Amino acid sequence: MYYYAWDKFYEEEPQNYKMFKMLKRVMDKERADGTFKPRVRP
Repeated sequence: MYYYAWDKFYEEEPQNYKMFKMLKRVMDKERADGTFKPRVRP
C-alpha cells in the first residue's frame, strides 16, 4: 500500500519538482504576510 500511494502521489511529476513547488508556495505566502526570512549563507 505504501509503495502504491508513493507512486500515485509522484505519478504526474517527480519528487523534486513537487517539493520545489510546495516550498515556493510557502515562501510566497511568507513574503505576502511579511514573515519571510531569507537563508543566511556563511
